[in-house]
Amino acid sequence: MSGRTEDQWVDWMARVAGPGLGDDAAVLEVTASHQVVASDMLVEGRHFTVPPFRPTDVGAKAVLRTLSDMAAMGARPQWVLLSLALPGSWSGQAFRALFRGAVRAAEDHGARLVGGDTSDTSGPLVVDVSAGGVPGGPAAVTRSGARPGDVLVVTGALGGQGMNGWRSPRARIEEGVSLAAKYGARAMIDLSDGLAADLPRMCTASGVGAMIENLPIAPAARRAAAADGRTPLAHALEDGEDYELLAALPPDAWERALENPLLDLVRIGNVTRDPALNLLQDGARMPFPHGGHVRRF
Repeated sequence: MSGRTEDQWVDWMARVAGPGLGDDAAVLEVTASHQVVASDMLVEGRHFTVPPFRPTDVGAKAVLRTLSDMAAMGARPQWVLLSLALPGSWSGQAFRALFRGAVRAAEDHGARLVGGDTSDTSGPLVVDVSAGGVPGGPAAVTRSGARPGDVLVVTGALGGQGMNGWRSPRARIEEGVSLAAKYGARAMIDLSDGLAADLPRMCTASGVGAMIENLPIAPAARRAAAADGRTPLAHALEDGEDYELLAALPPDAWERALENPLLDLVRIGNVTRDPALNLLQDGARMPFPHGGHVRRF
């Protein structure tokens, strides 16, 4: 990227992001005894390509992925740090669009971009985002608290990003805070890698199993299935980028949550003492398919 010095770009970013950006470090007011902190990284060619995706989408997705992790902890984000390794192939116009997308995504979820870093690189574009905030309930919710008999719920239909390439999802911040603060969620995880990857992770962390009886399948998953020959169920189980939350709720809390018109929860099954994971399909029990977006190094 050329055309301006580093100081000129920092001045521009400070004008876009607002007060506080441009010093050697950010000064934050800590309003709770615990801070929840998350980070995530995107690498061009591995997580996205431009085109078909727009630079503004890349900035928004980088922030969204990190804030979705915050939502899964039942936390409300307050601040975001954005660091970029920029290749020479990226123009100033593309960089500006990426940065604006990141700032807008942070603001849309109640957070503020307060700093970060930039560097040039001979490799692909790398976007690294860190975020911090405070628990919405008495404590952050982890993956490891699910108990036998808990009700497993998701915050929306699954497989919904298959046809639009993650251009419009939101992190489920309000849902995560509500599940933690009002309904005592015992365990949560976001489904960025798909239910087939993330349900086993939560059950392993909690030392439990699950019986899945019902999956809400997004219309986009059915359209994708018609186009690629995979089944709608496979898309709902395996596709990532949904950013819905999977939560384990005490049975009485589930009954109360049903009465909340602001939550669109769907019960998909129950936590079991038996550590096996099973899927009930057409009245027959079968092993739950492990898969989804599992990273290999």
